[in-house]
Amino acid sequence: MIRRVWSLLCHWRDVKTACSTLGYLYDAKSEALDALGGLTDEEIEAVCDWATENAGMTVVEVGTLFGLTARELDRKIVGGRVLAVDNFSWNPFGLPPNVHEAFTRRILSGTKVEIVNCSSEDWRTRVTGRIDMIFFDASHRYEDVKAECEWAKERGIANVCGHDYGNPNPRFGVTRAVDEVFGKENVEVVGMCWRVKP
Repeated sequence: MIRRVWSLLCHWRDVKTACSTLGYLYDAKSEALDALGGLTDEEIEAVCDWATENAGMTVVEVGTLFGLTARELDRKIVGGRVLAVDNFSWNPFGLPPNVHEAFTRRILSGTKVEIVNCSSEDWRTRVTGRIDMIFFDASHRYEDVKAECEWAKERGIANVCGHDYGNPNPRFGVTRAVDEVFGKENVEVVGMCWRVKP
């Protein structure tokens, strides 16, 4: 108990900022929460549907943020496995990486989700084993997304999908990268979630 209070005091500024920001987002009744990287209910439902087309799937979410999508995937997948890959270097509240990771682990406690603290690039160089579905939602830079998509295509992953397709933010290159690697005609979209058509 004393350790928790001490930790709270040490991170008081971060906690205060996070609580203040969360309060604003939920009170504003605006699209601001979605703009920070969260998926809408419609998008989460689509991703879960894609992940449950076959029983026993191994699903990897690259860029898990706080683990909310991974948690839903874990709830829906029967006899499967969910990996959440993130290096916890970014979050909308500016939490330090160790606090961000601890918070995400708390959200995912009680699930079977396996957390992998690693960047997308590093993880891709060392991953082995079967992957049935991969959901990309880490970096949104054109070069990074294109490298992820090319890797998934070369590896022959049957179910490749991600987030922020059609996002008008000029710093995001998701749409361009996905269209170049897979062809616009081969992509289906729900909200801003995209998937290569099976």
